Amino acid sequence: MASTTESTAFGTPTRLLVRQNAPETSRQAAKTLDTKTDERIAYELISNSSGLTVKEIAVKMGKQTNQVSGRITSLLRKGLVIDSGQRRANSRVIITPTLTTPQQAS
Repeated sequence: MASTTESTAFGTPTRLLVRQNAPETSRQAAKTLDTKTDERIAYELISNSSGLTVKEIAVKMGKQTNQVSGRITSLLRKGLVIDSGQRRANSRVIITPTLTTPQQAS
């Protein structure tokens, strides 16, 4: 389970979800996204595994890859997850910073 500090880190402001010159329909659509819940679920999936790809996370969440990739990017930017440096099925494997891969340990 995530700590209080991590819990408050979840979510992305709507203004960061759309281009500056985006049409009003895109802005309205962005307001309907529950980024806080999606980021929290993705984080929990990653932290309860030895690493997952974006596609694996999307499958576990029952969503399309493009619906999840932005949430993973947000978690990466916040430092809650990191790229392990490993690849699986041509995709980067995402882990929490507390995990180390065999290559990182040596």
